[in-house]
Amino acid sequence: MSNKLSQQLDTVWKYTKFIFKNIKAFRASRRLYEVRANLSLANREIGRMTYHDPLYSPRVKEFNQVMVELVRGKWLAACAMEAKDKNEAKEFWERAFTRIRVSKGYSQRLLEVLQAKSQEPLNLPETALCSNGTEILFAEGAPLVPEINPVVILQGSDFEMGYQYAQQLVQIYGKWILERKSGKQFTHDEMECLHKWEAQLEIYAPEILRMCEGWSAGAKDLGIPMSYEGVVDIWTGHRPPAQTYLGLGDGEPFMAPPYCSGAAAWGKATTDGKLVTVSTGDHDCHHMATIIAFPDTGNNFMLTPFGATGDVPKLGGIYMFGHPGMNNQGLAYVEHGGMPKMVEPKKDWGYGIRMGAAVFHILRFANSARQAQQMEMAMPVGDVGSGGFGSLGGFWADSEYGYIIDSRKDPIIIREAGDCGETDFLYAANHPLHRESGQAPWMQADREAWHYNPHGGWYANYRPIKKIGIDEEVIIQSLGNGFIGSRDRS
Repeated sequence: MSNKLSQQLDTVWKYTKFIFKNIKAFRASRRLYEVRANLSLANREIGRMTYHDPLYSPRVKEFNQVMVELVRGKWLAACAMEAKDKNEAKEFWERAFTRIRVSKGYSQRLLEVLQAKSQEPLNLPETALCSNGTEILFAEGAPLVPEINPVVILQGSDFEMGYQYAQQLVQIYGKWILERKSGKQFTHDEMECLHKWEAQLEIYAPEILRMCEGWSAGAKDLGIPMSYEGVVDIWTGHRPPAQTYLGLGDGEPFMAPPYCSGAAAWGKATTDGKLVTVSTGDHDCHHMATIIAFPDTGNNFMLTPFGATGDVPKLGGIYMFGHPGMNNQGLAYVEHGGMPKMVEPKKDWGYGIRMGAAVFHILRFANSARQAQQMEMAMPVGDVGSGGFGSLGGFWADSEYGYIIDSRKDPIIIREAGDCGETDFLYAANHPLHRESGQAPWMQADREAWHYNPHGGWYANYRPIKKIGIDEEVIIQSLGNGFIGSRDRS
């Protein structure tokens, strides 16, 4: 048997195990998507109504009730995936699918009456809500995502800020927010891997580790057994860097690249010459907290991680990444600048700094976009192959300059205003917009299918995936298909 065939069979076996292990999660995800699609269409119909319409308020109330049912289903599915034994998981999955079925039925009914412009009330049963002594609401034990994003205010040393973060998260959400991340037991290999990531932080962003120490202490003082290593794991993970595109062959691939967008304008592109930015995160909204930090050293800054404890639904762990962010020097972190690009050669992949930690560090210590660029270029290439938040390279801007890094080594590719015909503004979706980004080896391997548009960037011919199993060819075709949507947004 050839070595290539052996690797392909090994990859298929790993993916098969991954799929069977998570088969109920895949089923739940598909059904949840159907509910979200109904609610998206229903929301559009409600948006066409006026506030003076006597049905407006009742329809909003019905919409909210369907959302509550949806959140209950999602929460129970999450509990099932984190259950400690099979019997507990079975019970949670049964309850989760019941709630998902109910929410689907409600969402379909709501959409139908809205599209028919019916006067008929749905008379949905209301779910009792309570706060459980926190700052949010719970529906039958499921913590609802707050309508307004909570804020945590941190001040002092790195240790003090980590301590305050843990304490304030529990004040806002309750102990569950940290308990679900506590008590993690690592194997010898996992701990060895985690220490390698930790060593990179000690070199390039040591303040993060001091925050981890404070975070652990703050949790323990509330009776939550979060170890220092457990907190570091939130920032780094405990798996080695990917060796193949999107972790192909590693058994647990990066399943769903986020479809974010961002833009920044300054100088001649704004009326007063000052910086204006906008960014979206098209992921499933989660329990977040905007951080406003006043550290003893460096700049004051603010940032909103996508998940208060470093993960989001479907994507899993994203290492405390989020956007937007800004500091008191006028530097803004707009968003990640598009992903996955994976231009740097595989020989340079390895341990480094995760995107989330890099953003925290640069906001705190860079005074301008050009300084941010210098800091990013000085850090290791890192875990480029994971395709998501494993390495750094983002979209930064101030009132004089903006840039997006597509590649930090062999070749260096930095997109600036003017490269695609812009004047004092930049835009990013998920796909690469810089012409030179077409040098990515995985795109070159499939070069005849790819095309470049000066304003739309790189995109590929749409090709249905007909191959059984997953290999590098399937990954490349999937990325090409996904980038078509990004091109359309550009």
